[in-house]
Amino acid sequence: MTSQRWASETVDAYVVGFGRPDLLWEQKRLIDKFCPEIRGICVIDNTQIHPKGMENTCLQLGVGYMRTPGGSSLHNDALNHAARLARESDARYWITLDHDVFPRRPVTLIDKIGSAGFYGIGQTHPPSQKKYLWPGFAAFDQRWLGERIPNFNGIRGERKRDDGDCGSMLHSLFTDDDWARAFRPEHGYGVIRPEDGYGLQSHGYEFFDGWLHFTNASNWMDVPKPLDRDKMLRDMIKQL
Repeated sequence: MTSQRWASETVDAYVVGFGRPDLLWEQKRLIDKFCPEIRGICVIDNTQIHPKGMENTCLQLGVGYMRTPGGSSLHNDALNHAARLARESDARYWITLDHDVFPRRPVTLIDKIGSAGFYGIGQTHPPSQKKYLWPGFAAFDQRWLGERIPNFNGIRGERKRDDGDCGSMLHSLFTDDDWARAFRPEHGYGVIRPEDGYGLQSHGYEFFDGWLHFTNASNWMDVPKPLDRDKMLRDMIKQL
């Protein structure tokens, strides 16, 4: 990698899109408005039902489009494909984004990545206490990575209950010194409707620095009146 000729000081974004082409319109609009460091977007599509909708949207928006190899619907397979693409790219900086992550005000990435070679939301695998980046917002400096390719699989424990979430295998990239140097983002939660016993995936959303995260846009968790929740969130980002 020492002979790598890097592209200009910009960031490539790899978006894992699952069945919500409508969100891509808003994500692209808000990135263009608030995060000019992102020079290009490539959607890695793991949609299983009506994938043509996502492909056609990418064509209309002028963003890259690829299906997950083998037609896999798994999040980690899409992310690992993104990591391989990034390794072959001429971009020094890159980020993986979930399809329901949006900038909400002017933001920068490269200065924050520069603190330690990576930037994102730290999470911990409870059984092992190993720390990793949440893969829905994980940015890297390819020069810091060198020959390493991030592994977005989940840790597998001796018992099923000890398995880690998608991305927990990223822990192998980081040392304690790396975490000590890393930029620590502002982080919190917002509320869009009264608590109903189903948790954040029903009544709220997450924010970090100048970004927000819907948390349940693919409806992976059943919650009361999901269409109402979805409309509230879409109305919110349309105002940005």
